[in-house]
Amino acid sequence: MNMVRREKAIYDTLNMLNFDVTKKCLVGEGWCPIFAKTMIQDALQRATFDSNSQVGIIFHVMNSIESPPTFFRTNHFTNAYQEVVDAYGVAKYQEANPAVYTVITFPFLFAVMFGDWGHGICLLLGALVLIAREKRLCSQKLGSFMEMLFGGRYVLLLMSLFSIYCGVLYNEFFSVPFHIFGSSAYKCRNATCSEAHTIGFKVGDTYPFGVEIVLSCLS
Repeated sequence: MNMVRREKAIYDTLNMLNFDVTKKCLVGEGWCPIFAKTMIQDALQRATFDSNSQVGIIFHVMNSIESPPTFFRTNHFTNAYQEVVDAYGVAKYQEANPAVYTVITFPFLFAVMFGDWGHGICLLLGALVLIAREKRLCSQKLGSFMEMLFGGRYVLLLMSLFSIYCGVLYNEFFSVPFHIFGSSAYKCRNATCSEAHTIGFKVGDTYPFGVEIVLSCLS
């Protein structure tokens, strides 16, 4: 079976090529990034040497009137965000990459809806475990669900951090109000208003972190 798969892979690759005019060699055309030209030439030279080919491989850059396909360089951190953006649509050639802004806007908007620092801590621990075992999990065959979680480990990391931040602002701990910042420094302006509570850290009359929420009764 391994031999059949290997032969099939070779013929599938050869079927992508065409004969030249003399029908003595094969010609293949394709797109490549500009920075990868040197890498491709080195790979072709190694292939010629390893196969003991008597005919050298020629790498020629062609001019085309067609619009090149879109290519964005990604890494372990930005790859998941790029896949999220590509699921909705791929930008045209030389257009701005929306994934650059999605790195911040996507986890922050998630945290606005999921502002709970208790759940955020649980999500943070799970993301840190996946990142800590990154090298080990890369070489293992994961299921569909675990592969999805592992691919989005850095997305989960930022989502958890923003969730903790918004959860502290919302004063939510596992969907239960958790008053850890004390009462408000501001007094009620009239007798009909209720007690004012704060979601922030009280230092004198100012709050370096959090927002002031005043609940009052309208007459």
